[in-house]
Amino acid sequence: MSLMDRIISSYIGRLSAEEKEKIIVKTMPLMFEDIKSDRLVELMGKTMPAVVRDAMCEMESGGVAQVVQEMVPALVRNCFTRMSSEDRRKTLEMLGSELVKIEEEFI
Repeated sequence: MSLMDRIISSYIGRLSAEEKEKIIVKTMPLMFEDIKSDRLVELMGKTMPAVVRDAMCEMESGGVAQVVQEMVPALVRNCFTRMSSEDRRKTLEMLGSELVKIEEEFI
């Protein structure tokens, strides 16, 4: 683990759940703003599981809902602006399918 990784890990680890919420809501959309579309898949695959596991696991339901409601629309919009129309269509179909699965499982 690099020095930067250790510093970031130790800093984030000491934050309260509320502080983590604020960081996620403010920074995640910005993190992907200027990333090229060919890198988004790899970066999202590496970052989103860690966000859910390490930060959101400590949050209350309302905090998780706030993160999702504020972060996801901005993140999705930034991603979609960089996709071809065919990739947008495929992604919308996949998102629709996932929403149906979530609705069936949790609602």
